[in-house]
Amino acid sequence: MFPAHTPASITGGEIFAAFAFYPCFIFSVIGLIAGLADIVRSRDSRGSGVLLAVLALVLPATMVAKKLNWEANYDASYAWFDQAGGGGLINFFLYRYVREHPSAVAYLSDDSEEVQVSGFIDALRAAEPLYMRDHSGRKHKVRITPEGVFTPWGSRIHFAVDRNHDGFLTAAGQRGSTRHGVADPWAYDKNYSYSFATGVFLTLPDPKLSQTDSSFVTVDNNDYDRVAPSLFAWLQQK
Repeated sequence: MFPAHTPASITGGEIFAAFAFYPCFIFSVIGLIAGLADIVRSRDSRGSGVLLAVLALVLPATMVAKKLNWEANYDASYAWFDQAGGGGLINFFLYRYVREHPSAVAYLSDDSEEVQVSGFIDALRAAEPLYMRDHSGRKHKVRITPEGVFTPWGSRIHFAVDRNHDGFLTAAGQRGSTRHGVADPWAYDKNYSYSFATGVFLTLPDPKLSQTDSSFVTVDNNDYDRVAPSLFAWLQQK
């Protein structure tokens, strides 16, 4: 059984915005109609009619601008795809822990690189709270229990550790390049080299919106050495 999903906390501002939206929208429609009526009715009232119509359009224009801004930052909202956010963030902890405790790794089968890592959950708890973002950008807390690590929507986060040095991580029927963001590291760069890589994979909450039902985020020693110092320094300040 997966842990029950815990909704993110809602701020007072969000509650106010939710209750205020529909009255404001209705007043905007009424104001727009009244403004257009003044414009059509007579020349003397055109000035006030234009002003009323413009003011009435402020809320719809703000809504459109917010939507466009959300779409422009869509990838940022999808933090579970990012190498340093969501599942990718946990992967940096996994990488560090496995490098420091290689004997803690136990592969689950001969044809998979999925692993169990003894002691990792206890070590990860020291970094709590860790968050993922949903499509709206709101943060939800990652659930860390004795049974495992779970996304805010209830799916288990699985771990993988490279062991055959072929440039890919394979687990649960998925195959991900050890070079993040590149389908085939050798085709992308014939001089590509790495010494170690880990990965995390998880099920996504909305396959239709994300156009896939899962995410597999990897990190090799090149990206880890480049990103980890600033990432862990930033986390210590949170």
